[in-house]
This record gives sequence, C-alpha cells and structure tokens, in this order.
Amino acid sequence: MKPGKYQFVETKAPTHYQLDETPITFTIDKSKTEADVEVVSVQATNELIPGSVMLVKVDEDNQDKTLEGAVFELQGADGKVLQEGLTTNAEGKIVVENLKPGKYQFVETQAPKGYQLDETPISWYIKRRLRNECLTSKRLRIRLMLVTIAPQEKKISVR
Repeated sequence: MKPGKYQFVETKAPTHYQLDETPITFTIDKSKTEADVEVVSVQATNELIPGSVMLVKVDEDNQDKTLEGAVFELQGADGKVLQEGLTTNAEGKIVVENLKPGKYQFVETQAPKGYQLDETPISWYIKRRLRNECLTSKRLRIRLMLVTIAPQEKKISVR
C-alpha cells in the first residue's frame, strides 16, 4: 500500500455479533529502504448480540393463571447475585435483557400474596441457538429469547 492515512470500516458482522461501523484508522509511513518497512497492525473486537430471558410465574395447579408480585434474584451459576428485586408484573412476567452466554438461575425471594415462598433455584443457560427455547417447571415457565456465544477477537495485519 502507498504511504497515507487509511481506515477499516466493518460492513458485515459475523453471525450473532453486532455490526460496529466505527472506523479503525491507521497510517502507513513512507519507508526510506526496504529494511525500514513496518508492519502496521490494527485490531477490531466484535460484541455479541446479547441474550434475554423471560420468566412467567404461574399457579402450580392452574398453569393458565399468571401471578403478579413474585420477587426473584438473578444469580450466576456460582450463586453470586447479579440482579435483585426482579418483580413479576400483572402478566406474571419478568424480562431480563443483555445477558451474556452462560449458566444462570432465578431464586424466588418473595412469594406473591397468598402463595408460599419457594427458594429452590431454577437453573437455565443461554447458549448458541438461532431459535427461542421454552423451559417449563411446575411453578413457572422460562423462555430464552436469544442465545449466543462468547466474543472473539480479530486481528488484521497490513503490509
């Protein structure tokens, strides 16, 4: 390439990754001799399209009856609290967005009025998939809406 200022602009992202159109600029300097030629390296990192989960709290005996007012914690697989105070709405739903692939669990911390607290962790995970998933238990339904894999780095070398 001739000496000058250049830029890379991503025009298409890998599957499951967000397009980043931020220009990556670099300069190629004029070399006096072939021994002075430098390799210019630039680096671009793509972010995953994050996943989401929807929890629907339902009555154990009537799966069509959704329950408002249940409070949950979102925990990592190790039990570390990631979010707390997640409360089911009038449709019995909680939606948590921007989740990286991995193992998670919901733990109920407060039962809806008139119901018993069930502190049994409800484990689930976000993995690479192209379709929605629905997991069901006696007490609630969980829908994984989008799942992806961990980010990877790309390195581009220019001579």
